[in-house]
Amino acid sequence: MQADSIPGFLICAFIHQLSCTKLSHYGHFVALSRQLFSAPKPNPITVTCPSLFVVSGPSGVGKTSLVSALTEALPQITCPVSYTTRAPRPGERDGIDYYFVSTEQFDDMVAQESFLEHARVFGNFYGTSRHTVENHLQQGETLLLEIDWQGAAQARKLFPEVITVMILPPSISNLRERLDQRQQNADGEIEQRMLAATNELGHFAEFDYLIINDNFETALEELRSVIIAGGLRHSVQREKIAQLLPELDPASPGHRRDPLT
Repeated sequence: MQADSIPGFLICAFIHQLSCTKLSHYGHFVALSRQLFSAPKPNPITVTCPSLFVVSGPSGVGKTSLVSALTEALPQITCPVSYTTRAPRPGERDGIDYYFVSTEQFDDMVAQESFLEHARVFGNFYGTSRHTVENHLQQGETLLLEIDWQGAAQARKLFPEVITVMILPPSISNLRERLDQRQQNADGEIEQRMLAATNELGHFAEFDYLIINDNFETALEELRSVIIAGGLRHSVQREKIAQLLPELDPASPGHRRDPLT
């Protein structure tokens, strides 16, 4: 049985039972703890102790504003710069907001399998460098990717432990109002974005967490809670626990058969 396949609630139940059981039964729980900490973790990308998050949602739902506010509150989060074939908007800087490349350059990167994920959105291509993501994760950093549902699906295949979050509007009519208020889109483009939004929202069941952005501060706190909770998962904390509590890790020189004797 692999550690990552054990639901969180079972681990919590195990800890609770450990605190309530008589000393004579501790041997059973020690054996279970060895199983929890010694099982190998399958992962296509080899990393030390990272967390990878994906935030998705339709255009106009407020995900970019939420991610921006989140990274200000939690500066330890890294948001890799994506590649795109669209033209820069006023104020955008190459290498800061996006890496702006030609369609030919983008196609070459796809052919070389340089992207962790890539997708076509509103006639333009977007992609996240796999090499960049791997480097950050191998250093144990926390990464957040703001990508669409297509990119989220690709990220799951390459990194099964990724935590995915979808930001939803309180209603479809509210989303249309937000797009109208942005005054950045022609009427035809708004209709195109609304059709794409309906398609994107139709994939909500594929995501781990769903946050309704009805109140910005509430949605921001909910997103922050997801990030913090993700960093406390067994797969992420395992290395730290092995250092702090070597008695629980069979691979550690400090491990003892029964830590209570």
